[in-house]
Amino acid sequence: VHPCDWKGCRMHIPVELKQVSKHLKQHHDINTSATSEDTEKITCLWSGCLDTHTKPGNLSRHVLTRHLGVRWICSHCQSSLSREDAFRRHSLERPNCQ
Repeated sequence: VHPCDWKGCRMHIPVELKQVSKHLKQHHDINTSATSEDTEKITCLWSGCLDTHTKPGNLSRHVLTRHLGVRWICSHCQSSLSREDAFRRHSLERPNCQ
């Protein structure tokens, strides 16, 4: 778990994408499952950050990787990747990397 620093919230949130999305929806009224056609750009209100996102779903991933420090580490080459999709792609393209 990690403290949320969205507008000084300080509630503790689990370091999982679904839980970050759930927290943003329940406590900050942000629907991260909305499509970009449904909403306007969303500004990250984490302390010290003003990144804007056109897709609400990207906001949860942004919080998870940028503010909660989640990384995916390759067990073969020890590469550190900030996004799960990049880790999956790395694993598929280089299954036995060194």
